[in-house]
Parts: sequence; C-alpha cells; structure tokens
Amino acid sequence: MIMVKGMYAEKSVFSKLLILMAIVIVCMILAMLPLALIMLLSPVKNSPISLRTMVIIQDLFIFILSAYIAQNLFFKEPICEAMDIKRTSLLTIILGMAAICTLTPLTDVIGIWNEKLQFPESLGWLNQWIESSENSAQQTINIMLGSTSWSGFIANLLIIGALAGLSEELFFRGIIQKILIKHIRNPHIAIFITAFIFSAIHFEFLEFVSRLLLGMLLGYLYFYGKSIWIPICAHATNNVISLIITPCAMNKNWAWANTLYTIKVPTILIIISTIISVACIYAIYRLRLKKAIF
Repeated sequence: MIMVKGMYAEKSVFSKLLILMAIVIVCMILAMLPLALIMLLSPVKNSPISLRTMVIIQDLFIFILSAYIAQNLFFKEPICEAMDIKRTSLLTIILGMAAICTLTPLTDVIGIWNEKLQFPESLGWLNQWIESSENSAQQTINIMLGSTSWSGFIANLLIIGALAGLSEELFFRGIIQKILIKHIRNPHIAIFITAFIFSAIHFEFLEFVSRLLLGMLLGYLYFYGKSIWIPICAHATNNVISLIITPCAMNKNWAWANTLYTIKVPTILIIISTIISVACIYAIYRLRLKKAIF
C-alpha cells in the first residue's frame, strides 16, 4: 500500500488515535533490535553510556519517527506547516522559557502534595507497584547522573534535557494536540487531554499532577505561539534546569544549585510567579496577534 500524504486526514479523532497507537507500537518494535544489541554488546550492564544510548534510541523511534509518520498520514500540508515547525521571534522563545521557569514554584508545591497521595489499603498492591516503579526509575536516573566527568554531565543535558524536549513536543503537541484541536471545538479541552496523556505516559504517579500542569503550560505556549519551537525550548529549559540542580556527583559542591534545590518559596511568591507565568503566555498571544494583524 502506497502512503499518500494526508491519506487519513478526514478520519475521526478516535480512528486517528488508534492509528497513532499502532504507529507507536510499530516504532517500539523497530527500536527493540538496536536496544537489544546495546544490552548484549555493552561491556557493563546498565552503564551510563549504554543507558544514554538507549534513551536516544527510544526518543528517535518512539517519539520522533512516530511523529514523522503520523504527520504524513494525518495532515495534507507539508511537514513544517503541519507541525508548525516555523521561525518565531527570539522574544517569544524567551517568554516561553520565562513562563515555564516562573511556573516551577507552583509545580514544586503540587509535586510535594502529589507525593503524599496514596490509594486505599484495599489497593495496596497498586501503592506497591507505584513505589517499585518510582524506585526503578530513580535508580536509572541515579546511574545516568552518577558521571563524574564534564562530558557525561553535558551528555545528560543534551540527551535528557534538549533531546527529550524536542522529541516529546513534536509528538505530543505537534501531533496529538493538533489532532484533538482539529476535532474538538474547545481547544482548552484538547490541551487538557493532551497534557493528561503526556503525564500518564511517563508512568510516574508521584509527579502526575505537576507534570499535567506542565503539559498544559506547554500546550498553551504552542496554541497561542503557533510555533513548535516555543514549547520545545521551554520544555528543554525545564529539563536542563532540573538536571543542573538535582543532586549528583558533578554539582555536589555547587552551593547555589543546592540552595535552589532546597529553597522554600513563600506562598505569596508562588502566587506572583504563577501570575507572571500566565502573563508570559498572554504576551506571546498578543505578539502573535499583532504579527497577524500587521
């Protein structure tokens, strides 16, 4: 069967999501071969280098390749237009980065509250599964962050920070959100559903609500900015800052990083920073509107 650009453009939203799920499954299967080779050929099991390589492969196949195939099937426009891969002003990029940075105090507080949530005793098995999953994920992160060389630290910033921001935004905002907005009249509902899927697919219950809020922010940056580069840069900024201040072998002597990681922000400042974040999104909307008018 020959793949024609936009051949499924008129399908229902439910059909598109099912097809997208099938695309992701196929890409996951394609990724298994290089992942298996890495596991077999790696001299040290779960070494930082092998784990970083596996993350790169997962991002390339599951998110970027899936997004590329999906945009060919669901959109008739050229790829740059279909996914809004277009130039935007430096000011909108800076505003997007500022929006996600100023939302951090709120997401941190929500994250602390989220960590305290537990299911009833009747669902104790679920609590155990969540705890086991979180511990496993934390062990993987600890191994990757355990590098004592600058090359390893920079590799983490590029792979876990920049590449993750690029690949996830192309997939979630560039494909899923755009599909939902086309079929759902209310864009706010579409942005919420996309953010919900974005948070759920990470399988980190203890950060679910804070990541949901983060996903909504990225969704609004994309929706109002009309350029995928705005949420990509904002997402990458959030990841990079988190990596820099998360305790690891490289930053253990960085007093300023340790201070940022442990600082307790007063409630009034959380409210002010959240308002600033919303103001940044509104400024992006006004800039885009002004450009459209003139």
